[in-house]
Amino acid sequence: MGTTYYVRAYATNSFVIVYGNQLSFTITNDEPAYVDLGLPSGLLWATCNVGADNPEDYGDYFAWGETQPKDTYNWSTYQYSNGSDNTLTKYCTDAIYGYNGFTDNLITLLPEDDAATANWGSDWRMPTKEEWQELYNNTTVTWTTQNGVNGRLFTASNGNSLFLPAAGDRFNSSLGYAGSDGCYWSSSLHTDGPYHAWYFGFQSGSYYDVWNNGGRLYGQSVRAVRVGSQNTAPTGAIDGKFTINANGDQVYFSQGNLQYIGSAATPYWKFADNQWDVLGGATGQNSSSQNVDRDLFGWGTSGWNNGNTYYQPWSTADYHESDYGQLYGPPGQYSLTGPYANTDWGIYNPISNGGNQTNQWRTLTWSEWGYVFSIRSTTSGIRYAKAKVNDVNGVILLPDDWSSDTYNLSNTNNNRASYSSNEITVSQWSALEQAGAVFLPAAGRRNGTSVYDVGSYGSYWSASCNYGEDAWYVLFYDSQLGPSYNIYRSYGLSVRLACVVEN
Repeated sequence: MGTTYYVRAYATNSFVIVYGNQLSFTITNDEPAYVDLGLPSGLLWATCNVGADNPEDYGDYFAWGETQPKDTYNWSTYQYSNGSDNTLTKYCTDAIYGYNGFTDNLITLLPEDDAATANWGSDWRMPTKEEWQELYNNTTVTWTTQNGVNGRLFTASNGNSLFLPAAGDRFNSSLGYAGSDGCYWSSSLHTDGPYHAWYFGFQSGSYYDVWNNGGRLYGQSVRAVRVGSQNTAPTGAIDGKFTINANGDQVYFSQGNLQYIGSAATPYWKFADNQWDVLGGATGQNSSSQNVDRDLFGWGTSGWNNGNTYYQPWSTADYHESDYGQLYGPPGQYSLTGPYANTDWGIYNPISNGGNQTNQWRTLTWSEWGYVFSIRSTTSGIRYAKAKVNDVNGVILLPDDWSSDTYNLSNTNNNRASYSSNEITVSQWSALEQAGAVFLPAAGRRNGTSVYDVGSYGSYWSASCNYGEDAWYVLFYDSQLGPSYNIYRSYGLSVRLACVVEN
C-alpha cells in the first residue's frame, strides 16, 4: 500500500559529477480500499489483506498480537511469551498460562498490538470475534477462484462482495495449506485457554466460521475493518437513538443483554452476541458458585466493594435484603447513581465487547424507562411492539427515527398485545436491527436457587430503588407490559445497558 520513490545524491564541479548510492522510500499514506456490505453495524471491510496490494494477494502473516511479519513462527519467537504456551507475558486471563503466574485480564488487542492499526493507521483495526460473526451471518458465502486464486466470496444483500484468499498459515519457517485453507485472526482472546485466540477459518468444502481458536504463535492473515460514516454508535451498541427525558437526551442500547461469564479462570462481562440470546435456567444460574455464566442479577450486583459490602453478581439469596447484603434505605437515596454509581454494572465494569472500558455504560432509571415506553415522540408514532424474534418472545423497542416502511409491525404501542402479534425471522430481524430496533427477550427471573418464567416473562432492572427492599423494573408478559413495577432487590432480573449519545 503506497508509492515507492528512488533518490540519490550527487556532487559536481566543472570537471566531474559524482553520484552517491541510490536510496528508496515508500509513502504509505494511500488510503486502503474498503467495501460497504450493508452490515447492521455499518462496519466497512478492507478489500485486501494487510501487506497486500490486491484482493487476491496473500499479504503478510502475523502472530496474534504482533505487528510485523517474521521468518519463523513458534513459541520461541513469539513476542508475548517466554518460549512456551504457559509462559505468557501479555493477554493472559489464567495464571496457569502466565509467566510466573502472570495475568493482566486483557481480552481484546490494544491498538499498539493490532497489526491493522500499526500498519494502516488509527482508522483501521482487526475485527473482533463478534464482527466476524456479523459478516458470516449477513452474507452468502461461496468457494470460488478469483484471478487464479482460491478463496471464499462473501456477497451481501446490497450486491457488494468481499473476497478472502485461502492464504494458509505459517508455522516455524513453512507456509502450509495455501490455496486450500484461510485463517484470519480476530482481535479477541480465547479466555478459557489464553494461549489461543479466535480466528475465522475456512476450507473449500466447509467454513468453520469464527468459533475456532488457534495458537497465538501461528502466522495468519489479517483483514482490517473500519467504522463507517453511517455508524455513529460506539462498539457494542445498536445504532438507534432513543430519547429518555423531556430535555431531549438520547441513548444507544447495547447489542444484547448483559452476561457475566464465570467459567473462565478470570470472570469477565460481555453483551450477548444476539439480541434474542438468553442463558435460561440450564446454565447454573441457580448456583451460588462464581464460576458459572449468568444473565439474571440481583439489583446493583456489579462486583463493587465499597469497603463494607461486596455486591457479587452470583448472589442467590432469597428475597430478604439482609440475606445478600444489599443497600437499604428510603426511595432514591441508594439508587445506582451518584455516590453509589459503582453499583451499576456498566459504570463499574469494562464490557469485553462493548469498548472494554469502565464508565461507558449505565442502567436507565425508572423514569427514563417510562419515557422510552410511554412518552417520547417518534417519526412513525411507534415506540414498541410485542413480538417473537427467532422464535423467542419479547418486546421490540423502535428508535426515534423509525420508519414504518422498514417493516410492518402489528399491535404497536399496545401493552395488552400478545407475543404472537409479530413473528419475525432472523433474516427479517436483520433489517429491523440495521434500522436501530432493539429487542428485549423474555429471559425470566431468578429467586434464591430457582430460575423460572424463561420465555414468558421479561423483567429488566432500572437504576432506581423504591422504598426499603424494593427497586423499580420493567415487566412484560403475554397480554401485559409496564415500565414501573417494583420487586425485592435480591431477585435476579435481566440487565440491558445503554450509553449516552454524544452530540
